[in-house]
Amino acid sequence: MNIFQSDNLLISCIFALTNIIPKSVFFSTLILWLLPLFRQANDKFFYYFCILAISEPITLILYYFWKVPIYGVFLPASFLLMLSIIGWNATWEKILWTVNTLLLIIVILLFQNLIFHLTAFYHIILLGYFIALFLKKYFTRDIINLYILMLVVYEFATTIMFSLKFVRTRMNIAFSSILSLFEILICIFFIFYSYKNSPKIHLLSQKKHTSV
Repeated sequence: MNIFQSDNLLISCIFALTNIIPKSVFFSTLILWLLPLFRQANDKFFYYFCILAISEPITLILYYFWKVPIYGVFLPASFLLMLSIIGWNATWEKILWTVNTLLLIIVILLFQNLIFHLTAFYHIILLGYFIALFLKKYFTRDIINLYILMLVVYEFATTIMFSLKFVRTRMNIAFSSILSLFEILICIFFIFYSYKNSPKIHLLSQKKHTSV
C-alpha cells in the first residue's frame, strides 16, 4: 500500500466515523453541559454556564419540532453569553453593547448569510475577555488560574468551530467532530471545578527561587 492509498484509507475511516460521531457527540454534550451548573451555582460565571446548558436543548427542540435552523439559536445564544460576562457600567461596555445589539438586529433581519460570521465575532470577544482576565491574574498575582485557562481554551475551540463554517471542505465535519469531543473533555473539568475552587499554579515562589 503506497502513501496515497493509506491517506485515502485514513480519510475514508474519518468520514465513516463522522457518520456516527456527530449524533453521539451532540447527545453527550446535551447531557454533560447540564452537570456543571451544580458546581457553578452562585459563582462568577453561573449565567454563562446556564446559557451553555440550555442552548443545546433549545436547539434540539426547535429543530426537531419546528425545523428551525441550528444557527437560529447559536447567534442569540452567543450574544447572551457575551451579555452574561460583560457589564454595563463603563462607557466602553455601553458602546460595545450598543454596537453589538445593532449588529445582531441587522444580521437577523437583512443579512442571514453573515450569521456564522457574527457568531464567530461574538466568541472572539469572549475569547479576548477571558485572555485579558487570565493575563490580569498572571501579572498582578503571579498565578496561572487553570479555570480561566480552560475558559480560554473552550472559547478558542468554539471560535475555530464556527470559523470552519466559512470554508466548505470535506474535512469540516471531521474537524468539527474532533473539536466537539475536545469540548466534552473541557466540560468534565467544569463539572468538578468552579471559579472559587479553581486549581492555581503559583509562580511567585518559583521566581524567588530562580532569582537567588
